[in-house]
Amino acid sequence: MAIDLQQSFLERFPKNFLEEFSRRQFPIYKHAIAISHPDEWDTPEVASVLPIIRRAMMEKAFRSAAVAAGLKPHNTPHAGDNCSCVMVKSGAMIITEHFVEGPGQFVRAAKSRDQNRGVNQWVMEHIDPRLLRESPPTLGNHPTYFYLLHGAHFQTSSSGITEVDESSCFLRIAIPDSEADEYLFNWSVQELLQAYSAMKIESTGPHIIEDKAVPRTKVKIKAAKNAVGKTE
Repeated sequence: MAIDLQQSFLERFPKNFLEEFSRRQFPIYKHAIAISHPDEWDTPEVASVLPIIRRAMMEKAFRSAAVAAGLKPHNTPHAGDNCSCVMVKSGAMIITEHFVEGPGQFVRAAKSRDQNRGVNQWVMEHIDPRLLRESPPTLGNHPTYFYLLHGAHFQTSSSGITEVDESSCFLRIAIPDSEADEYLFNWSVQELLQAYSAMKIESTGPHIIEDKAVPRTKVKIKAAKNAVGKTE
């Protein structure tokens, strides 16, 4: 099931969608820090404002990456009307972006997210088609909700300067459980980008074409005495 879901994700979301978002991740973190550090603010104000600025900038980057990849983003309000959320759809697959402290940390609860992840109830079901009289529905018939998880280590010094370690940046695609606060699958974006390359090699690689040519029987034709030149 994991391989099928990953394959379906790769087919639905173009490679440049993840590449563009990945390329902009660290520069946006740095920019968000710069904006949230005006001289007239102290550390407590920076700590409150930085997550808001970072979220707004990453949401815009998420939307821009989707448009650049030919996908359609949707701006949806949260149930609490406190902020909006960019949702990208491709067929029956849905994805939203979220900042988390670590690659395995679960995204904090929200009414809209809880409703969205409810569609993943079918993911862990196993169906043996040999036991059915009719073929079961394919993955394409099921809606699936993904999280694009991103984050890094942000540290504020005693002097109030916040820095981010580029080597700590991570980017992952996860499928949340429909009820429990855990991930059913959690793939690194680097792993997926390599899988795109493998798909391309497989689809464009050399393949053997069956030789169906049939030898032609030579027919001897007596040339006419007065023939001039040759015809084909």
